[in-house]
Amino acid sequence: MIEIFLHQRSKAIEFVKIEPTKKVEDFGTECIGEGAFVWVEGVDEALDAAKTLAEAGVFERCHVHVSFCKNVMVKVRYAGGVIEDSFSPATTGGAILKWAVSPEGFKLTDSESAKHLLSVCETETELDQAEHIGFFADDDCSICLDLVPKERFAG
Repeated sequence: MIEIFLHQRSKAIEFVKIEPTKKVEDFGTECIGEGAFVWVEGVDEALDAAKTLAEAGVFERCHVHVSFCKNVMVKVRYAGGVIEDSFSPATTGGAILKWAVSPEGFKLTDSESAKHLLSVCETETELDQAEHIGFFADDDCSICLDLVPKERFAG
């Protein structure tokens, strides 16, 4: 048995014990149902359903995301502009923030970037840098985020 951090949509992260010889497909089905996809955090492709968890790269204390979404369409709004791209549900909020402020995104300087964070559109919900975007994805496997000044969230 190994212990992993299990991430799913709209659920708190769980620390669970799994059998590394279990098939990826069976693990996904047990977690949320038939047709589920399984990812390791930081990996862009879903794990091969026919492999065992160990063969697919699941290791002790790694972060695993299970979702029905093959990808999450991420839209980020900032200063009247919008950028969009597709990411794995296991992509962290920190990786999305880095993309949004990068030259491929809104081209913020390092000092400007440090003053901003992402929040879920039309809410006061800050996107935690360690949380997977699949946690916030809607039924259409998409999420809208606003790049906002941190001071908006300060006491």
